[in-house]
Formats: sequence, structure tokens, C-alpha cells
Amino acid sequence: MKPFDYCEPATLEEAVAALAGPGPSRLLAGGTDLLVRLRRPGASAGRVINLKRIGSLRGIAEGPAYTSIGALTTLDELARSEI
Repeated sequence: MKPFDYCEPATLEEAVAALAGPGPSRLLAGGTDLLVRLRRPGASAGRVINLKRIGSLRGIAEGPAYTSIGALTTLDELARSEI
């Protein structure tokens, strides 16, 4: 695996700023797929941005006409949800 920069933004704004930086970036939410891809010959990432600290990407909310599931919501959280 080739070396890469790593950052853990705490807000969406910080994540967007990291994505706008120079060079290619990869987003990390769980890691399994990304790590498998980065181990392939020739694969690289200039920067890996770990989204796990961004609380606004987690959770389940219900509105009058919708149900919203955050991108970082786990299957366990879905299974336990009363919604």
C-alpha cells in the first residue's frame, strides 16, 4: 500500500475543505472496501478522509413525509430503531 495523508474532520465543512485540497482524496466511512482497493497494485490515494467523527452523518429521523437515514448509521442502529 502506498503512503497517503490522513485526516479526521469533525464537521461537514472540514470534510468539504479537505476534499477541495490538492490531489486525489478518498472518503473512509467503514474502511473495508477502501482498504481492499488501496491494497491492489497501482492503487493510491493522496489523502484519506475519515468521516466517522462527523456526528451529523449518523442517525435516523422521521418527518411527516420522509425518513432520513444518515450515511454513517450502522445496521445495528437501524435494527434497534423504533422508526
